[in-house]
Amino acid sequence: MGGPGEVDGRYAHAIAIAAMDALGAVLLMGEPGETMRERAHEDEVDERNRLADRLFRLAGMAIDCYRSSDVFESDEERRMTERRGRLRLVS
Repeated sequence: MGGPGEVDGRYAHAIAIAAMDALGAVLLMGEPGETMRERAHEDEVDERNRLADRLFRLAGMAIDCYRSSDVFESDEERRMTERRGRLRLVS
């Protein structure tokens, strides 16, 4: 790791993947339906939306950190960015 506030690229990669995995679960768990709003109970929708937004932003921050690390691989960054974009479309 570098200086204060810097995260090792391997950890940033793992955080991005974990955040996107959790985001997918937040969006997809629940009753059958096309959207999270259809799957979640009405009293859960706002809370799940806030959590999904936080996870989406965390994944983006982690991808940015990974992108500036010494373990950066452009193909992997592209895959993560595309996956993050698909998760945004699901929400």
